[in-house]
Amino acid sequence: MNTNKHSKKVVHLPLFIQKNHKAILFSLLLFLMLPTTFVHAQRLYTTDGVNIRAKPNGSSKILTSVSAGTAVTRTGSKGNWIAVKVDGVKGYIYKTYLKSSKKASASSANSTSYRAVITASSVNMRAKPSFSGRIKGSLSAGQSVTVCTTKGAWKKVKTSAGKKGYVYGIYVGKSYTPVKKAAKTSPTVSTGNYRSRAISYAHTRLGNKYSQARRDQKGYADCSSLVRDAYKSATGKYIGNTTYEQLELMDSYLYSVSSVHNVTVGDLVFHRGSSNHVGIYLGNGKVLHASQTAGKVKISTFSRSSTYWDTGCNAAAYCASR
Repeated sequence: MNTNKHSKKVVHLPLFIQKNHKAILFSLLLFLMLPTTFVHAQRLYTTDGVNIRAKPNGSSKILTSVSAGTAVTRTGSKGNWIAVKVDGVKGYIYKTYLKSSKKASASSANSTSYRAVITASSVNMRAKPSFSGRIKGSLSAGQSVTVCTTKGAWKKVKTSAGKKGYVYGIYVGKSYTPVKKAAKTSPTVSTGNYRSRAISYAHTRLGNKYSQARRDQKGYADCSSLVRDAYKSATGKYIGNTTYEQLELMDSYLYSVSSVHNVTVGDLVFHRGSSNHVGIYLGNGKVLHASQTAGKVKISTFSRSSTYWDTGCNAAAYCASR
């Protein structure tokens, strides 16, 4: 007679699981408790030098910039924008600038050439991707070039004549639309308040660190972003994003300067040499500007014999007229 007819069948688990069942159970529970963003995190690579923005749109604040081939962690998405994290910074990158493979990213960024145009006047082409690089020539607005490679924020371009060099990326685009010049403004326009408000704002930026890559981040500025922000704060008007664009937009308000001491307080002063520079005149030979040499926003004093500032601009009148 079979006495085990109604007994339950014993299932013997593998010896490894028997010995480690507590650790396996704990690991399973820990995995299930992980945040969704961690579980679905994905490593991606940038295909070009690209800005990381605070919100999923092209007009939002730029948090930082990364070069081609940079590894980022995908944390989500919103429409055509990918939420990413890199070096502790969380923001958004447009999806076409990301690839799943570093090899594919490098190939796209460094091997595929394309046609482009210069978007600003008198853009310097340099021997290396740095503002300290030797200037090999100057390119004009609307000039067609071939972009050969990308290195960080710089583009290596080739002209129709076969000349090669590096151009800062913000001056290279897919199309060029000539800027419509503002109409001349009567010198009787009352603009004193605009000037004083612009100066007051610029004083709040004293000590900000100089950086072209981080110019739109808090605590940083370069010369053109500083005056752009000052007049935006003072008037709500846009005077241009770069010195090249500012010179074009305000061409009707430019005047020659034999001495910076002859400039109206609150006007912009430009140096139009091998590298454009701009600041706000404070009077008594003093100019408030973002100095690349000093590495910060500061006030410099110039003598009457100084020839550095060669152009003034009635920026306040320009803003009043728009």
